[in-house]
Amino acid sequence: MAIIKLQGTAEIEKGIYYEFDTSTAPLGEGGMGKVYRGRCVDAHTGLCKDVAIKFMFDGLAPSVIERARREANIQLKSDNLVEMMGFLTTEEKMPGGKAVRKHYHVVSELLVGVTLSDLLKGVTTTSNGQTIPYAVELYDLYRSNSYEFAAIIVRSLLSGLMALHDAGYIHRDIDPSNIMVTIDRKIKLIDFGIAKHITTLATQDKALTSAGQFIGKAQYAAPELVLGDVFHQDRTTDIYAIGIMFYQLIMGRLPFDGPTTAIISAQLKSKINMADIKNPQARKIIAHATEKDQRKRYSSAAEFRVDIDRFDPNKKDLINLNKTLKWGLPIVVLAVVLLLVFLPKSTTVEPTEQTDSVAVMTDSMLANYPVSIDMKLKLKALYDPATAQLAWKDLNATYSDLQSPIRAEAIFVLSRIYYDYGVTTDSPIGVFDEAVNLRDFYVKVQENLANVMSVNQGTAHKLLEECVKADPKFYPALYELSWDYVWGDKRGTVRDRIQDAPVLEDYLNRTYNAALENNDKLYQDRVAYTRKTVFE
Repeated sequence: MAIIKLQGTAEIEKGIYYEFDTSTAPLGEGGMGKVYRGRCVDAHTGLCKDVAIKFMFDGLAPSVIERARREANIQLKSDNLVEMMGFLTTEEKMPGGKAVRKHYHVVSELLVGVTLSDLLKGVTTTSNGQTIPYAVELYDLYRSNSYEFAAIIVRSLLSGLMALHDAGYIHRDIDPSNIMVTIDRKIKLIDFGIAKHITTLATQDKALTSAGQFIGKAQYAAPELVLGDVFHQDRTTDIYAIGIMFYQLIMGRLPFDGPTTAIISAQLKSKINMADIKNPQARKIIAHATEKDQRKRYSSAAEFRVDIDRFDPNKKDLINLNKTLKWGLPIVVLAVVLLLVFLPKSTTVEPTEQTDSVAVMTDSMLANYPVSIDMKLKLKALYDPATAQLAWKDLNATYSDLQSPIRAEAIFVLSRIYYDYGVTTDSPIGVFDEAVNLRDFYVKVQENLANVMSVNQGTAHKLLEECVKADPKFYPALYELSWDYVWGDKRGTVRDRIQDAPVLEDYLNRTYNAALENNDKLYQDRVAYTRKTVFE
């Protein structure tokens, strides 16, 4: 074992240093160098964490070294971006003591996972055979509902882009090979090798040296990128690439493929053929993101993210549906009649393995649950005994992340996991509303988590209160709070029929108004049901 210590001026100022064991095998090797597992060590406390250290090859061109230096300096913290940590230069004296050879190193967080490009091929294990459970879940979703899968991936990427763009950088090389699905259930944009700060884009960075040669990848490149028009490369350049990828993740193929020259021509002139995309919202999003005219694209990742958050992966084309009803129904009826005539009476149809699967069961249970696609995926993982423990940690991490866009949902789900579904009453009115409460689902989740948590009505109530503080219009929590004030100590709070009547009415009003804004007819009806059963 031979431990090498790396420490530059910046590391000395921070009171840290990096080290790695030269006898270990590299994690990987690319065109610029070999990557090793190392450690970042706090010189004062001795605490350490794993990092990735890229040892760059000797003899690389100065421009390549400078590119690596710029990449290492993009040091942002985001759940959806790889964290770069530093660029170090070490010197080695040659025999004779006069000549010096410099070695360069790039340090980043250590990511354990698989690239999205590998996942799309069905690869859900690392190069050393370690299974990535989140990759398995996503690949299963990719095969069963590519629209939902695509929305989850794109939502995460847009969150990462928002942080990158807010810092003034554009990535310019977004494609599945530069996206990682990690062991800790993150989707991260990696490789800032050709990222650029918008204020430093200049003519000397123009990358189009001859026909078809430029930075990035032609299949995902916006017109201004394939032209090498650096003055017009901006945030919308990355948005174009995400739009192309959204199409790819849905359809399982790229919109433009073939020789590089043909792809470049298509990126400049051709509209994407979306005849096979049956979801009208998906067509609209892709068209908006991939406009040839930059002024017509989404102006920001945040604007793009709003449409993804509103995206319904199960929405169908009404035109196609009407055609099916007009022409398909008579054929179906005829087929049923023929089956009834010719099928032996003793024949029965056995349920398929897929119908009995956990995935199908949870899809059915969660179909109308008023949470995002991301949260539904977390719920599915909680329901599966094989992934429940890891999903519980992930849910608590989301709860702890004050910047998470789905934090209120995480708090609400936690409250429902802590809720005691065994509480009963002699009253004809139940202790909770069966129409909106996934009792059987959450009881199963509680069984999966029996060794890490226990039900507690007080905790459940406090979490609901915390949820509506995080999002005052999160109506599922508002509605559950109204029931807390109907049943008092049975649901974790104290009830005073006279004093709490206005509180109850306030929660019901807020539930109804928020449900109305979200066009959720079920919760509007449940408010009416509660008023009728409680007040009349």
